[in-house]
Amino acid sequence: MQHLEHYLEKTNRLLKIFNDEIFVLPLSQERYEDLVRILGNAMSPENLTCDGEAVISSHFIMKRLAYYKAVEEELQNHARGLGLATMEVVA
Repeated sequence: MQHLEHYLEKTNRLLKIFNDEIFVLPLSQERYEDLVRILGNAMSPENLTCDGEAVISSHFIMKRLAYYKAVEEELQNHARGLGLATMEVVA
């Protein structure tokens, strides 16, 4: 679960800045659903390419997408292991 833990660490740093609730494992159903939405947002074409404004190589974009897919797989495995109802990550 190294990808998921890394992603949570990164996400929690941002949440703390705004005094929002951080993610703690094991996830509840509600926090799992919140994280699925956040991950879907991160995987959107606009966010993967920085709205097309930054000069980013296709290699960088594919590497970033592969990382998010690894996070998604670990997140879904975590949810299934807890018996949570899973949902699709929609970018």
